[in-house]
Amino acid sequence: VAMQIKAQTRKRILSWCGITLLGGIIGVSYSLWVGGNPGLAFTAACILTGAVFGFELFYVYRPAGIWLRSLPLPLFLAISSLIWIIIVGTSLQVVPLFFGFDQAYGDTYSASTFTQDMSFALIIIFIVNSVLRIRSLIGSRVLKNFMIGRYHRPLREQRVFMFLDLANSTPLS
Repeated sequence: VAMQIKAQTRKRILSWCGITLLGGIIGVSYSLWVGGNPGLAFTAACILTGAVFGFELFYVYRPAGIWLRSLPLPLFLAISSLIWIIIVGTSLQVVPLFFGFDQAYGDTYSASTFTQDMSFALIIIFIVNSVLRIRSLIGSRVLKNFMIGRYHRPLREQRVFMFLDLANSTPLS
């Protein structure tokens, strides 16, 4: 018996894969910028991005994360930021052990490199997560129209508004 995946879950999985791949590409770009190993950076960035956005898409935006979403915005951002820091820090500490960063960097993967990598990862994650949060608040269509500048160039439109009051319509409804 084949298990059917809901359309919304399929959309979340595709979004997660796309964001993870985008994270890998950003990781490679960052690696080329700082003189690292692009292959290892792609792996680390995909794992890091997949973990953070997996948490976001499959926990925060699901019924299990309703307690977090119902908090006041500053508290919600503080708790989710703390969780991101834990995920990013753990990923940057554990991934080098399993994927051979010590062989690629030698002894150069120091505390300053870790701090630089962590800062870069958190900045990128914060930017992308801010866009996702804004999208969840105002909707993707409004965000897209705002980004392309539609609301910066207002258009004059003629609209028709009709108010209709039928006799005895309350009992009918």
